[in-house]
Amino acid sequence: TSGLGRIFRKINIWEYKSPEASLGYKEFHKGLTYAHLYVASSPENISYRDISVSFLRHAKPVKLMKMLLSEGYTISEYEPGIYHVSKSNTNKEDTKMGIYADYFNNLEELENANKEIKNQDEQIKNQDKTIKTLQKELKKTNKENSELKKKLLAIEKELSNIAVL
Repeated sequence: TSGLGRIFRKINIWEYKSPEASLGYKEFHKGLTYAHLYVASSPENISYRDISVSFLRHAKPVKLMKMLLSEGYTISEYEPGIYHVSKSNTNKEDTKMGIYADYFNNLEELENANKEIKNQDEQIKNQDKTIKTLQKELKKTNKENSELKKKLLAIEKELSNIAVL
């Protein structure tokens, strides 16, 4: 498994840039805006820790990285071609989110990454199905246990009536 599989979180937002498109300051913040909009519009209570934002392109975004470093972001190379960008927020620790600037040297690497993502999505769907099945079984078992408790109480009541006679 490449680093891509290990860095994903519960929610993964991707911004792909073609070789002709730029990945600059505005595009970076546009990607972050998607994450904020997702959190704001979701009916669930989502933490920013559950989100990763990944920017994919064919070349290393050197200018953007320099600009982010000058603004206090930390950039660390997770593995060759995959960089983790973070900025500590002292006011709200919970607002940290994973930001990954990924670049691929060739189309084959990108296709392999897409296959890995699809495989992981399939695994997650299967795990979700298993969880739902187990939840149904647990609910059924709890209902059966409740019915057995009622029967047991009825038997105990009958026995106490017999003992009184």
